[in-house]
Amino acid sequence: RRGRRQVLAQPIPAIRAWLARRLTVAWLLFSASLAVLGPLFWLFTAARGIGGLDFIAFYTSSKVLLERGPAHVFDTQAEVATQIAVAQPWGGQPFLPDLYPPFWVLAHAWLALLPIRWAYLAWGGLTIAASIAALFLIAGSLPLGARRRWVIVVAAGFLPLTVNLVQGQSVAFVILAMALALRLWTAGRDGLAGLALGLVLIKPQLGVLLVALPVVHRSGRALTGLVVSVLALAGVSLAVFGVSGLVAWVHLVTDQAVVPGAGAAYRPWLSLRGPLAAAGMPDWVQYGLLLSAAGALLVALLWRPGDIGRDFAIATAGALLVTPHVNIHDLAVLVLPGVVLASRSMGVVAAAYVGATAAIWLAPGAWLASLALIWLALSRPDSPQVSEAARGA
Repeated sequence: RRGRRQVLAQPIPAIRAWLARRLTVAWLLFSASLAVLGPLFWLFTAARGIGGLDFIAFYTSSKVLLERGPAHVFDTQAEVATQIAVAQPWGGQPFLPDLYPPFWVLAHAWLALLPIRWAYLAWGGLTIAASIAALFLIAGSLPLGARRRWVIVVAAGFLPLTVNLVQGQSVAFVILAMALALRLWTAGRDGLAGLALGLVLIKPQLGVLLVALPVVHRSGRALTGLVVSVLALAGVSLAVFGVSGLVAWVHLVTDQAVVPGAGAAYRPWLSLRGPLAAAGMPDWVQYGLLLSAAGALLVALLWRPGDIGRDFAIATAGALLVTPHVNIHDLAVLVLPGVVLASRSMGVVAAAYVGATAAIWLAPGAWLASLALIWLALSRPDSPQVSEAARGA
């Protein structure tokens, strides 16, 4: 009987290998198709003149800055009037203020020099370039052999990247900052990595845990670079907008009554804050629980620090769990922990990554994706090549 079982079990590894190869090829072709169809859909959107709502907010604040001056950029009335004029040729859009940090307004101010359609195309072109550069930087930071390079194509076909492109969002530039910081850190240039890490604050809620990594890894140079970066961005913002402008920005971001229904910066959306708000918990309880979760993740990182690649994966996925506001385009940052973990295992990690992110249109799918990536990062052994680079830094 035992011999019969052994004979029957012999084809199983071959079947598994055959199935794994077919599924990998199918997954690769599907992701490549999405990576091509995404930009085509973006061009179709530009031709129809229904550009992304976030892009129109960026374009509006750029227009206000160049035409009315820095004092009016965070003035809701000036923003509303300008956005109505800007969006009307595109069929009109619900009003959305530009809630990003003041330095980011300066970074995209040049958009107002172009007609809106050309500005949308130029912004999308930069978004595509940033996404490609980020994926190559991540791949260059990891021990990705030739057999595992396919995960870059899979990441390029990740649907939230297309949503980010069409909406004209800024997540691609956040991922680029993350990828640059990871690449510099693994190359032993952790001071420059700290400088790059400061750019993650384009969307502060996505960098809330990443900025703690210099402390977790006890890197004085990375911490110095981060502090210099933050002070430089704050200094430029203060010099251009003044104290009154920064106060107006804080008021715009924090006061949900400024733009009822549309200007609330911290709507739950896909965040874990969603069920807390639905349960009727007071705001202070919601934020307290999220802060507790963030603290628990930091304790886990401090208690068991790993190589910088693993900790980047945990901090990136963890931020999506503890931030009070997450949208579908924000889930694009999952490409970083996904590629990091796929560089260590082609089987369980890849399957869990795809399975967890397959339901990204549902809030539980986003939470499962983040939790799965964090669990896998904690459970997988450190990569020797990355660990040596980290120790050398």
